[in-house]
Amino acid sequence: KFGSNRELSVMRAMAVLEFLVADCEIADGKCVVAGHGQYDPIAANDKDAGKAKNRRVEIVVMKSGS
Repeated sequence: KFGSNRELSVMRAMAVLEFLVADCEIADGKCVVAGHGQYDPIAANDKDAGKAKNRRVEIVVMKSGS
């Protein structure tokens, strides 16, 4: 279904963004989505447990400037 791990990563992040915008009323214009694919793992991909840890979305909240 996805052409690359990066595309899958971006689509996973987009699904979370869509939830935050639609259900939590977060302003879409205040959000940025990035996908890292296989380039930023937190665990080895040689076992299922490691692969599961790498299927993640990280949410970073930044204080806006005045």
